[in-house]
Amino acid sequence: MSIGEKMRANGWKGLFGIDIVVEENSGKVYLIEINARQPASTTYESQLQTVLVVNRQPHPNPPLIKGREYVLSTFEAHLKALLGENLSEYTLVPIPSGAQILQRVTKDITDVSIEQISAIRDLGYNVIVYDERKIGVELLRIQSNASFIQAHNVLSQKGSEIAEIL
Repeated sequence: MSIGEKMRANGWKGLFGIDIVVEENSGKVYLIEINARQPASTTYESQLQTVLVVNRQPHPNPPLIKGREYVLSTFEAHLKALLGENLSEYTLVPIPSGAQILQRVTKDITDVSIEQISAIRDLGYNVIVYDERKIGVELLRIQSNASFIQAHNVLSQKGSEIAEIL
């Protein structure tokens, strides 16, 4: 039984996130936490999905999805699940790629300069800056429609560009 099926059987509705660790040598996956709430990635994921569906119709859209299925963003599916609606006829809009990086305030990183923010924006990334300066709170969020990594611990070209600036 999958984690989602188990949570549904126990009465949970809507989105949830999971935290896992992967044993490096064996690749075995261990579940360490279930966050029964909307994950932080949902808003941006839903924005990417919405951009992909131009003139989306509230009824079946055969050119986009096979058969007579409806399409939803992740956030729309979350709301419908919380309202107890049947989602069996719906499909999530697939996202080919996308990423966001969060920089939190740490004892060593308390600010990002306007020059750094401008340089990242000049590369075409969406940058959201937060005014909080408490340790552990988000300082910066960088969003892209492409991945920042190409493999575990290996930055993509886009990831390297950001790392050089920061």
